[in-house]
Amino acid sequence: MPAKIYIDLNGNSVSLLNGGVLIVGKRTVVQSVLDVVDNVSPSHTSVIDPFLSALQSGSSFSFVYGLPALYNSSISADRSLRGAKLVRGSLNFSGTTISGRVSFHTSNASIFVENYNKLDSASDEAPLVLNAPLAYDLSQWLLPYPQHQSTNQQTILLLQEIPEETLSQHASI
Repeated sequence: MPAKIYIDLNGNSVSLLNGGVLIVGKRTVVQSVLDVVDNVSPSHTSVIDPFLSALQSGSSFSFVYGLPALYNSSISADRSLRGAKLVRGSLNFSGTTISGRVSFHTSNASIFVENYNKLDSASDEAPLVLNAPLAYDLSQWLLPYPQHQSTNQQTILLLQEIPEETLSQHASI
């Protein structure tokens, strides 16, 4: 039986698959994911498909979120996170403690990590780590969680570079 699509008060589409995978985004994007799940469309037709293996992290909670640059080729990577194509994470919960990591996939990851680590070199915090691409030759940099408060504040400032209304217009899985 095909999964149902629900619409929230803001017009976002939501669907819950067997196994607990939640799909949120524009109706067309949610429908394209459901078409793959229902074998209406081949899986390789979805631009986010190569990243879905990250959902099998073994963590309590994992996510893959396609950012605007994944769907819009006119958005290019620059010194900020605006050109990041995807953010993914895996989190574990134990009482009131959260641990895990988040990674951003972007074509300028090596430059971003190098610049960030230079700026943060005087702190006692671990540097950002560059990892090999998961798909599309997009290197990824990892942010382990928890970090010291100053790193969290810096990360929030970096994330604020991506306009919230832009993020809310695109799909996540």
